[in-house]
Amino acid sequence: MAETFISTTIPLEIRLPPSQYLQVSEAPLLDIFGAYDDHADGFKIHRGIKIVTSGSFESMIEAETFAKELSMTWTALLCFTMGVKASFPRVECVLQRIDAGGRYGLRVYSYGAMAISASLPLDIGLLTLIRERFAALPKRAMERVALAVRWYTVGLGQEDDLNRFLSHWIGLEAIGDVLHNKVHESDRAACQICNHPAGGHHRGSAGGMKHALAVVSGRSELYSELGHARNRLFHGLDEIQMHRETIFRNVAALETALARGILAVMTPAGSNEVLSAGEPLRTAETRPDLMFEATLLDLTDEERRLVLYRNVIEVVNKIDSGENGDDGGLTLNVRPGIGFPDGWDSRLVDRKFTWFKAPGVEFVGRMPS
Repeated sequence: MAETFISTTIPLEIRLPPSQYLQVSEAPLLDIFGAYDDHADGFKIHRGIKIVTSGSFESMIEAETFAKELSMTWTALLCFTMGVKASFPRVECVLQRIDAGGRYGLRVYSYGAMAISASLPLDIGLLTLIRERFAALPKRAMERVALAVRWYTVGLGQEDDLNRFLSHWIGLEAIGDVLHNKVHESDRAACQICNHPAGGHHRGSAGGMKHALAVVSGRSELYSELGHARNRLFHGLDEIQMHRETIFRNVAALETALARGILAVMTPAGSNEVLSAGEPLRTAETRPDLMFEATLLDLTDEERRLVLYRNVIEVVNKIDSGENGDDGGLTLNVRPGIGFPDGWDSRLVDRKFTWFKAPGVEFVGRMPS
């Protein structure tokens, strides 16, 4: 476990003055203050709210997950207080202590270029087929599927795993009984996939949900595990942290189970054609376009505050050119760089840049040495 500091920014319609901040806790660290960019003409541009926190973690990924979850909780409180819409937090900087001599592992993320677009080409033929199958459903099944689709797409837009989990669980509940009647009632034999008993035993929504989750995960007990977590959290009986690992580990399986369950309900009886739409692609989440990693040497406590609070180390991307393909996709020629205070060049060692891919956008360019 290593002491780790994380800064996140949430683009909210709420501001704190540049000179003011709210210290919630010193140990572990939790500070809330306004996020601003300095304009070349001498004024500041408001970007939202920045949250800096700390803790002991095995990895930077674990620290980032914790920071985003904590930031979502505070985002909800801030937005509830002021009556404004919520947005998703972006991890901007991570510092993980390596030793007591001031060595830190550093990560800095850039989101600038990805703000242009991330998109998938529309499959018109598949959309037409899904629309036709949806229209052919009986009235009740159509209503259930429409509700499940709405919750599925709401879940895809959630970066917070708890919100994503609850949205997809509600969606799967919406089609659970319809799916149960389709996969179990037409064949009274015992189900080898989810261990549903033979005969006329009715389990309604639970039977369909259990089957959908077992198909994806290969585990018939997953429904009970997730159902327990959902009930304890939804009714406020447990703290989120008690079920955090269960949700984080299984939310992708729940997401896929809902997508495939919706398609199964829409597939006509006796059809051997398997639709391939709906597999989660996570295109709605806020993703960085570039990550800079390095080891930072001889960092003092005051310099650490500058890195976390003032963004004195930042990724600088320059777009030289762009070109659209025949399908509307975009290829960008980008020159990445890194900005840092004078005198810090020799203290940033083991430097590495990593591009992130997104549907509809391709980055090309030469990485700096």
